[in-house]
Amino acid sequence: MNDSSDSSTESRSTRNSRLSADDWAQAALDLIAEQGVGAVAVEPLARRLGVTKGSFYWHFPSRDALLQAALERWEVVEQQQVFGSLEEVPDPRTRLRALFQLVAHEVTPHVIYSELLKALDNPMVRPVIDRVSQRRMEYLIASFRQAGLSST
Repeated sequence: MNDSSDSSTESRSTRNSRLSADDWAQAALDLIAEQGVGAVAVEPLARRLGVTKGSFYWHFPSRDALLQAALERWEVVEQQQVFGSLEEVPDPRTRLRALFQLVAHEVTPHVIYSELLKALDNPMVRPVIDRVSQRRMEYLIASFRQAGLSST
């Protein structure tokens, strides 16, 4: 009987040790995409990941630390997924079309962006949204200029 209990504990412990801070951050982002920033909480995320809350506290001291890590992860992934794929398109006009196609379809970074816009009152969210929005605007302006279109 103890062997079974030890095995279960060992299995859970092994699973906990395999989860990284990035796994937790990604799970938080998935939850933000589905339910918004307010839904990010330790217990539901632990259940979703099939681990104990102890796994969370191994990586993060608080929910705010997790949210900060999730926002940092999203900012990097958003940059890579949205802009990285467009850099492969050599023609500026084709790149603009591709950008609009990308934005028109609900890819996860855009869904998360929309959810984060709803949470601008959160002091951790606003600076990230400000940076991402500024980067998007600068990219859009540069793309229009490269395509020979100007604001004048």
